[in-house]
Amino acid sequence: MDPLCDPTPLPGEPAAERPADRFQELEFEHFLIAVRPKVRRVFARYRIPSQDAEDLLQEALLAAVGKWPTIQSKEAWLVVTLCHKCSIYWRDRRRSRIEEVDDAQLEQLAPPQRAGQERVDLQRDLRRLLATLERRHRALIVLRYGVGFSPLEVAERLGYHEGSIRKLACRSMEKMQRAVRAPLPRRR
Repeated sequence: MDPLCDPTPLPGEPAAERPADRFQELEFEHFLIAVRPKVRRVFARYRIPSQDAEDLLQEALLAAVGKWPTIQSKEAWLVVTLCHKCSIYWRDRRRSRIEEVDDAQLEQLAPPQRAGQERVDLQRDLRRLLATLERRHRALIVLRYGVGFSPLEVAERLGYHEGSIRKLACRSMEKMQRAVRAPLPRRR
C-alpha cells in the first residue's frame, strides 16, 4: 500500500501532518493556481466587486471541499458553482435595494392627494371665480388651463392671434386674483 494514501498516521506523527493530508493540500494548491484565470474571468463577467469576490470564492471552495472526492471535473464544477453564486449575489443585491426603500421615502416621492371634500370645495371656488370673468376670458382660462390646450390651439378656437393669448391669460388671472382678495358678499 502507498504510504501517501494510507489514512493511518505513522507512529509519533501528529494527525494533521500526515503525508496524505499534505499531498491533498498540494493538489488543492495546484488546482487553485490552475483555475485562477477562469475564476477571474467569471468575476469580471459578472462585475463582482473585489471585496465581495473573495467571499464568493470562499463559499464556492467550502462547498467543493465537502464534495471534493466525488467531483469528476473539479475545474468545471468550481466555475459553474461560482457563476451560480454570482447570480445569487446580484439577485440578493437587487432585492436588498428594494427592501431598503422605506415608507417614509415613498411618502416623500408620492404627491400629496387632496381629500375628496377639499377637491370639491376647490372646484366650486374656481367655478365662482370663473363666473366673475367675462365670457371670452372664462373660455380662454378653461381651454388653456382646464383642458390643457396650447396657446396656438386656444387662439384658433377663440379667433385670437397666438401672441395675444398670453396677455389675455395674464389679465384673466389678475382679475381672478382681485376677486379672491375682495371680501365676499354676505348672504342673508
